[in-house]
Amino acid sequence: MTYEDLIHDSITFFENAQKRTMEKIEQTERESTKLQLNKELEAFEHLKGYWNQEKLRLELNKKYSSS
Repeated sequence: MTYEDLIHDSITFFENAQKRTMEKIEQTERESTKLQLNKELEAFEHLKGYWNQEKLRLELNKKYSSS
């Protein structure tokens, strides 16, 4: 597995985790559970953002190192 594969798999993982969490939020009625799930959703967004930055960094490295 290359680092590019890891980045892609991580982004996909966190996108899927966000979808599952949003489905759980829609299905639950307890406000305390919704608050906890919203915290998870926020954490997944931050982690997905990290991997998107890594993807961009890798693309820029390739672009400017091959020039």
